[in-house]
Amino acid sequence: MNSLKSVIGRHITFVNLLAGALCATYIFFFVRDLSPFWFNPEWTTDDAMQQVFPFYSVLYPGIFEDDLIFEAMRGYLAPLHFLLGSIFTWLTADPMLMAHWMMLVQIVSAAVFLFLAVKHSAGIAPAFFAVAWFFHTRPIMQRITAGLPRGWGAAILAGFLYFALTRNHKGMLVLLLLGCLLHPPATFMAAFCYGLILVSQLFFANTRPQARKYLLTLILLSPIYLALVYQVVKRPEHIGNMATFAEAEQLPEFSHPSGRFPFVPLPEWRLEMRDFSFDAFMFRFREPQANLSRSEIRNIAVGSLIFIVLVGLFRRRRPLPLEVCCYLGGIVLVYFASRELAFRLYVPNRHLQFPMTFFFITAFSIALWRAFHLKKPDHLSSERVSKDLFQDSCLRHCWLAALAFVGLGFFIYQGSGSGLYGSANFNYSVTKKGAVWLWARKFTPRESLIAGHPTHIDGVQLFGIRRGYATTETAHPFYTNYFNEIKKRLEISLRAHYARDLNEFIELVEPEGIDFFVFEKRAFYPDWLQRARYFVPLNSLVQELTARPYTEYAFWQLPQRVDLQSFPAMPFRDNWSAVIDIRELRKYLDTQNPEPRDS
Repeated sequence: MNSLKSVIGRHITFVNLLAGALCATYIFFFVRDLSPFWFNPEWTTDDAMQQVFPFYSVLYPGIFEDDLIFEAMRGYLAPLHFLLGSIFTWLTADPMLMAHWMMLVQIVSAAVFLFLAVKHSAGIAPAFFAVAWFFHTRPIMQRITAGLPRGWGAAILAGFLYFALTRNHKGMLVLLLLGCLLHPPATFMAAFCYGLILVSQLFFANTRPQARKYLLTLILLSPIYLALVYQVVKRPEHIGNMATFAEAEQLPEFSHPSGRFPFVPLPEWRLEMRDFSFDAFMFRFREPQANLSRSEIRNIAVGSLIFIVLVGLFRRRRPLPLEVCCYLGGIVLVYFASRELAFRLYVPNRHLQFPMTFFFITAFSIALWRAFHLKKPDHLSSERVSKDLFQDSCLRHCWLAALAFVGLGFFIYQGSGSGLYGSANFNYSVTKKGAVWLWARKFTPRESLIAGHPTHIDGVQLFGIRRGYATTETAHPFYTNYFNEIKKRLEISLRAHYARDLNEFIELVEPEGIDFFVFEKRAFYPDWLQRARYFVPLNSLVQELTARPYTEYAFWQLPQRVDLQSFPAMPFRDNWSAVIDIRELRKYLDTQNPEPRDS
């Protein structure tokens, strides 16, 4: 009984309760801040245009059958992600809501693993601080928005830290197995860092036997993991192989700054580390709150961590567990490897953004508490102080650590403010481009193929639940055969959109089997024509097509309002779009030009 009271008294303390209350309060305001968007089925993020619409195949089997874009985008969805998404889609009957539930699962999984990891190595109070910091880090939250596959990177890395710090090797191996089926890039990072940890533990007598055993197990299981990843990432021949970096250097679509994916040439490694490693302290798209430059924030962050570690070592404690140090080393090594193997080993900066954020949150939360915790062990020595020492959250033992966390919180606020701003990248709604997609899903046949300006019709698959001929969001140059076809479709779409007259227009779209074409209304006003741009190499084509007087476009041959009796070829028009029924337009033009057409 006395032992139970001791355990309860150690955990239910003022410091822990205060930390828990502050964490819960911040999460409350975080959820309230996103309440207009999160779990609102009308809102999502632009990247969802690529990776959410395939789940409609759960509700409407065969709806995207033999569709090239569907096959390519479906290939980005790892098996376990697709299985979970399919279950949520079946339960909610809405892929948009499915994505919101998936986001919740990803965030909660990451937060729970992060809490448990820090709690194990430091205590409850710093664990609550770490979770609140995680929710505060807006750049990371924006990457999890809409429950896309990349959001599993947060859960996998947080899970890795928990299993590494608790030395739960079986849990780690299971995590790697699941990670291969959820998000291979984050899993590769976790597996490499885990191997590094095991190798490091071989140098210490007390961990050598177990490290040897599980290092051998990891080596033996690696072919299975690799085989799973290969099955996840391989594409059929008509999609093609992933472009090598040498090939990407020759493709204008990858060129910086005007390409669709401006990755080439790779930025200098110092710049990428500077720009993508410090999201935990500052939002790089938002100015700091105080008179601190971005370089000062970075320098203070690194200098503070070094100072905290030195304080801990001076007090003969180990402020950072070996596992966290190995994790940092693994991040650096994987990042430089990814620069040599881009894009076969993912985009290099992605190996910094999530991993470094979790490193800083975990490292500061653990090291700060350990370094400034005031309780002394019975026998102070150079040996590792038992982790049980730091679980004591009695105010007289941790008031200094609590004050240090207040200082850290103030510093984080200087770099990124309250963290409660913006929409967390919920930037695309069903009606962002008017009511055209609500109309399309109600009045067009389910097997329809819809074209238009590629950017204007980005929402056709997700919001209209119809096949798209070519969209900007799905125009990925990473796979050669796929992009060769999409590039041809992009050019036809742009030429048709800016056609001189309806005869030229229909000669472009009819051979492609397009059923409906969506004109972007505002694109044909003089100021919009002057500003018209697209990604290279098609930008020159767009500038050529938009150089004519604004009246010399097929769009201006359309009636100003829907009149199905006099012009049945235009069944929909609003302030954003005008939709053309290609079959009806052919009939109309044939009545205007009774001369027989070439067969």
